[in-house]
Amino acid sequence: MSDQNPSASVRNRVWRFSEIDNDYREDCQFRPRVPFKTFDDRLHESRLIFLGTVSPIGGYSRRHHSPEANTVYRSLCLRGFAVQGSLNPMNRRLDDVFRTIDDIGWSYTVLHVNPFCPRVVREFISNLPFYEDGALVRGFVYRFSPSVINQLMITPTVEQSYQWKEVVLNQAIAHLTGGQCAGWTGFSLNALLDPFKIIYRVCEHSWLPGPDSDLMMKKRLRLTYAVTKRKQIGDVYTNLIFPNLIYQLLVLQREVPLLPGDEDLIGKGIPICDSVSDGSGSRGRRRLYIRKSPYELLKMNQPPRYTLVLTNKKKSTCTSPKRTLTMKIKRPNTQQTTIRISIALRTSSNGHLDDGTVNDMEYMLQYHDLDFDSVTKIIDETTDYVAGVIPALNDVTCTDLDVIVKITDFNPHAWNRIDLDGYTIDLRNSRRESIPSEENDICAICHSKLGASGDLNTLVCNHSYHHVCILDWIKMNLSCLVCRTTLA
Repeated sequence: MSDQNPSASVRNRVWRFSEIDNDYREDCQFRPRVPFKTFDDRLHESRLIFLGTVSPIGGYSRRHHSPEANTVYRSLCLRGFAVQGSLNPMNRRLDDVFRTIDDIGWSYTVLHVNPFCPRVVREFISNLPFYEDGALVRGFVYRFSPSVINQLMITPTVEQSYQWKEVVLNQAIAHLTGGQCAGWTGFSLNALLDPFKIIYRVCEHSWLPGPDSDLMMKKRLRLTYAVTKRKQIGDVYTNLIFPNLIYQLLVLQREVPLLPGDEDLIGKGIPICDSVSDGSGSRGRRRLYIRKSPYELLKMNQPPRYTLVLTNKKKSTCTSPKRTLTMKIKRPNTQQTTIRISIALRTSSNGHLDDGTVNDMEYMLQYHDLDFDSVTKIIDETTDYVAGVIPALNDVTCTDLDVIVKITDFNPHAWNRIDLDGYTIDLRNSRRESIPSEENDICAICHSKLGASGDLNTLVCNHSYHHVCILDWIKMNLSCLVCRTTLA
């Protein structure tokens, strides 16, 4: 038998897409309705429009509106940022995607994703709740409202937004897969038609970021469907969290003063390229498989983060059968004892773990400090294992089943989450006010004076921190920031 022509499946996907999208023309390169402006052109035009509208309040050194804003800022100092995705309009393979996005007026949400200053973004977020339509940043109140966002991002004002959150999920999936999938059961992101697959990734990296939970994935599918149908949507910016976008909105109004101690600009936009599915997606978890980068291939040759062994125990019963899933986490590179967690095992109609069991597993494994990628792979393998075990039972109605998930975690820095919870309680019970001799000392976390605000904690190593600062710090590292003494 001769090998199948690999381009045939690609052509079939293109033809299926052309049947759905009547605007698609393979022989016509995409051109936007209005030629895209460069960022310099946008910068020049917008600063002329907003000239004199950014009101000064005090000098550059005025960074916070109130003590409450300062507290919010300190809590943000230990958090990371989600970097926005970007598309290259010169990539011919993205013509269909740009045509769709341009039709609803969102082109500039995926263009000009420039680096940002982390300190400025934190100040903006911490001061935002204290002004009606703006935020204090470095002694100036920058305007910030839906109309301003639309003006700066060149997005249309929509009087009556399409209710994309109410879209019937099965309808969206059937449309986006060209009829390959009829609904959520058995659905995989690899089934999305190629142009729609890229729009989903744009949605994931530019419009609706967040964890790959089933709930978030369903939201993205509904929004992707609405975008591909060219629906007018006006509420995409209700939760503005991308630092790149925040910083761009500030810079487009007025130059942001940089102060001594500001970090270098970081976070260049993540390029969203045309993806190629390897067709090997797990049935239980609906992930999008794309071509691996050289960095990812290099990581594949490194020692594993964990090992996984799946077994089961069966027992005959005369009563209603019990289904349990027991997770055992062993960490040979730490002093921890084995962690044992037991949850109810429930399956969907296709034999895989249902969404409730998957969510329980995901929560408990992340609660015990396994990283998200490892958790995803563990759940993938477990749900496939369960789908093969239950049909093999001699009598499903009279057999108790306990699926045992044995995880050996080689992360030497992992700790038992229960230790963190216990130490958090200790910190709350031991907090105190500052004393005169230490009021001018500096908190190593927020770099503010210890006597400036709030209670303090002194650790076993005799280093002191603001109570709110050390609470945030230990969520990432259960050791002293200064001397690295283990705290629990």
